[in-house]
Amino acid sequence: MKNPSSAIDEQFVQEAVKIVLKNLGEFHFSVTQLSEKLHYSREHTHRKLKNYLGVSAGKFIRYIRLLQAYHYLVERKGMISEIAYQVGFNSPAYFSKCFKDSFGLAPGKIQSHLSISHFSQTNIYDFYKKDCIQVPLKNNKISFS
Repeated sequence: MKNPSSAIDEQFVQEAVKIVLKNLGEFHFSVTQLSEKLHYSREHTHRKLKNYLGVSAGKFIRYIRLLQAYHYLVERKGMISEIAYQVGFNSPAYFSKCFKDSFGLAPGKIQSHLSISHFSQTNIYDFYKKDCIQVPLKNNKISFS
C-alpha cells in the first residue's frame, strides 16, 4: 500500500504533466503559469517537484517538452525547427542544445538513429520511467517501449 502523501504527490505530478501538455506550444509558459494553474505558489510548486522527482520546476517543464519532441521525432511529425516551436521552444538552436544535453544525441540523429536502448541510458529516461510521469504521457499517446 502506498503512503497517502506519496499518492497525493503522484496526483500533483500527474496534474502538472497534464497542464504542461495542454500548454505545450506556448513558449512563454513558465513555472509561474504552471503554479497558477495548480493553485500553488511558485515556491511550493518548485519544492514539491524537487522533493518528489528530484528536478526543478523549470526542468520538469523542459523534460515534458523534450519527451513530446522525442515522440514527434520518432513519429516523423515535422522538421526539427517545426517540432521545436510545437513543443514550446522559441529557438530551434536552444531546442537542439537542450535536446542533446538531455538525450545525448542531436535531434536530427533521432530520425535516423532511432534507439530506445540509447534513450534508456539517459537522465531524462529516469524521469520518464516514473509512473506519475508515464501515465499522463501515455494518455496523451506518448510512450517509448
